[in-house]
Amino acid sequence: MKFRRIILLLVVCSFISSVFGDNRRFGKITKEELRAKYSKIDSTASAEILYEKGSLELDITGRSFVTRYKVHRIIKIYKKDAYKLGDISISYDENQERFTKFKACTYNLVGNKIVKTKVRKNEILKDNVIKDFSKRKVAMRDVKVGSIIEIEYCLRMPIKYSYRDWYFQRYYPVKYSEFTLRIPDIFTFHKDLKGYVPIDIKRESSSLAGSSIYENKYIFVGKNISAFKPEPNLMCPEDYISKLDFSLEAYRLYSETTRISPDWDSTCRNLRMDSNFGQVYANKNIIKKTLETIITDDMSEEVKVKKIFEFVRDNISWNKEFEICDDKSFRKILKDKVSNSGGKNLILIALYKAAGFVCNPVLLSTRYNGMNLYNTPDLHKYNNTIASLTTSKKHYYLDTYDKYSSMDMIDYYDLGNAVVVSEKNHQFVELKNKRMSKKMIFVNAEINENDELKGDYTSLYYHFDAASYRRSYVDKETRQEKLEKKYENFEIDDLEVLNTDKNSGVIQEKFKFVYDSDEEEDEDTDEFRFNSILGLDSYTNDFVSEKRIYPIDFDYPKTLQYSITLKYPDTYTLSNVPEKYGTCTPDRSILYSYSCNKLKGGVKINFIFKIGKIRYFVNEYPAIKAIQESLEKKIKELIVLKKNN
Repeated sequence: MKFRRIILLLVVCSFISSVFGDNRRFGKITKEELRAKYSKIDSTASAEILYEKGSLELDITGRSFVTRYKVHRIIKIYKKDAYKLGDISISYDENQERFTKFKACTYNLVGNKIVKTKVRKNEILKDNVIKDFSKRKVAMRDVKVGSIIEIEYCLRMPIKYSYRDWYFQRYYPVKYSEFTLRIPDIFTFHKDLKGYVPIDIKRESSSLAGSSIYENKYIFVGKNISAFKPEPNLMCPEDYISKLDFSLEAYRLYSETTRISPDWDSTCRNLRMDSNFGQVYANKNIIKKTLETIITDDMSEEVKVKKIFEFVRDNISWNKEFEICDDKSFRKILKDKVSNSGGKNLILIALYKAAGFVCNPVLLSTRYNGMNLYNTPDLHKYNNTIASLTTSKKHYYLDTYDKYSSMDMIDYYDLGNAVVVSEKNHQFVELKNKRMSKKMIFVNAEINENDELKGDYTSLYYHFDAASYRRSYVDKETRQEKLEKKYENFEIDDLEVLNTDKNSGVIQEKFKFVYDSDEEEDEDTDEFRFNSILGLDSYTNDFVSEKRIYPIDFDYPKTLQYSITLKYPDTYTLSNVPEKYGTCTPDRSILYSYSCNKLKGGVKINFIFKIGKIRYFVNEYPAIKAIQESLEKKIKELIVLKKNN
């Protein structure tokens, strides 16, 4: 029995060592690794992370608390399109973080000899990014197919609230990834493993020499991790990639607790006092003078609101960056006539306040930036500020970031959780669509005496669909080229587009067409064949995979509606008509219906497709997939008109 226990103990120790025991020194690259032609995890991969080990250590043994952040990474290059991995770039806070170690090397196998190309000091460059943040950059030399790139560095910094995320999963396969947290038990902290990859976790505890304090050691290990592959309709992949999010909350020393992580009360208080955020309103003279050029006392409340919004939207250009504020002053922004999203909207708020309205900033993370669930006020995760305006008759959420912004809706980027920062407190809100976007298409077509199928095609775009149209519209010629590519069977003429020069309202697009079948037919063909929804030939189904790993994101709720009237002379007979059909998800939030009804000398086609929510979970995927497959099949069904003998 005792012998069996020893054997069992050895087996357990061997298992723990195999999971948590990979420890490589810099420079220990093998010829076998250099000879490898492909990744065993994914033979099609252009590169592979062979080894990645990091650690975060909180050291309290010196005169002040210190954090050491270490990274050791080994990358194998299999194809040319992965050469970009040789361009190393590490962001850091120049005021707080200092490199205590940095080395990098490229390895190649020449004959049977390993050739090393080390990075020289003069090849390490610094690039200032914004404010105190910089990048340490290196372009690795001699990177080619078969090369291995190795980098190791260490950053020293004070104890702080938020640290870098550790990514176990990347856009290339990862053979081994390990991250260690070493935290004295005087600290309380928050750790959050995100993503869908299983990660092994081991915890150890030991006393710090000469003290009653214990150090907790957490080791996280992932092995043979497939590359992260975004699925269709995934707005922010960063929300789902497997990573460790870590932050400190407080520490307790000598019976006294010191808070490290901010709370929303203190964060909003600091924002109100910040020179680039809350103090934008402080320069009352320039605000007053600017306001006098925009509105007059005899204007109605509604007109004042509109005039101020249009002034900021139209007179200050967006620099294509989303930020919560601008480091330039009110005066400087007005002079340069350019700012980021937050800078523009803070000026909007300042002007509304000066005009006597109740208006407050709203912090949010755009949907492309990632979800934010309020759990901690980490301002680095927020990237936009919009306005919350209350008048005597109405409440608005306003965003002036680009020239197509309108007062009747905020952009779909902004939908989701947000924080209203008022002068004395804050409030959590969820920004939602009040109206569903819509696209309506009306087609009137007929077969004439020359046996040509000709018609008029009219499209109406509302709300988000209209805004998207305006942002993509260049000119009529470019638009016609896009339409001809989209509607392959149409010869398009007399294109007319209305309201693209306005910032809001319905877009109307009209053109005439002649139907030209792409089927190889004789010139004297006696049939017209076209899909069940004339003009919807370009539909593609993105939901073809059997399983879905991640939730489904749609840009915004929308409705697509077709109304088609097709007339034909009595020299033709309708020989095939698709059957009426409709289907929906269990909650009826996604649905479509189709009908093709016979008329005297023609047919009337009605089609409606609706998506009612912006997010669907994985368990809803089978129903969505079934609807898309059914719709794809329905569109391929043919309406056939046969000429009488």
